[in-house]
Amino acid sequence: LELTNAYGTLAAQGNFIEAHGISRVVNQRGDVIYQADFKPKQVLDRDSAAITTWMLEGVVQGGTGGPAALSDRSVAGKTGTSEKVRDLWFIGYIPQVVTGVWLGNDDNYPTAGSSGTAAYNWRDFMSQAVKGMPVEEFPKLPKLEGRKGSIKAKPVQPNEIIRGMIVNDDGAIVPYNPNPEPRRREWQDPGYQEPTNYQEQTHYQEPPQ
Repeated sequence: LELTNAYGTLAAQGNFIEAHGISRVVNQRGDVIYQADFKPKQVLDRDSAAITTWMLEGVVQGGTGGPAALSDRSVAGKTGTSEKVRDLWFIGYIPQVVTGVWLGNDDNYPTAGSSGTAAYNWRDFMSQAVKGMPVEEFPKLPKLEGRKGSIKAKPVQPNEIIRGMIVNDDGAIVPYNPNPEPRRREWQDPGYQEPTNYQEQTHYQEPPQ
């Protein structure tokens, strides 16, 4: 829901409207005891939203999101696949509607296929949902030259992550070196243990005591 909500911000030209599972609650007397706040908030300038939408249109027109294309209107969206194919995503939108499709197992067990399957499902749903809905166009792509960035962000350090040694990109333990060059460090779980055996090509060697 949150991920689909984020894409809805692009569809709404930079206006964020928080999604709610419950819009309102009424008691037996008809009194409204809860009312969700659907007030929009501009969190992204319209040009940046239009540029991002233009890029996501390209995903559907000539990329992995091709199976989501609708015959009568433009679609913007993005596929997504997590490690070991545990999650298959497609989040897509037209100017009036944003829809998210997720395929996977409740126990997080690896599945099969590709995110293109999620895109097919998105198209099957949306081809029915848009019946009778007027065709609207996305905003025109603004000039890219001379634009100043409008997004201000600061790096955020996760609360439960520490810095520590990492293994090589292929999963091998970093080779032992008595005179090591500066090594790259990344954020890691606090329970991570530094390696005691170091892989050197085809054999292991113990580090000196």
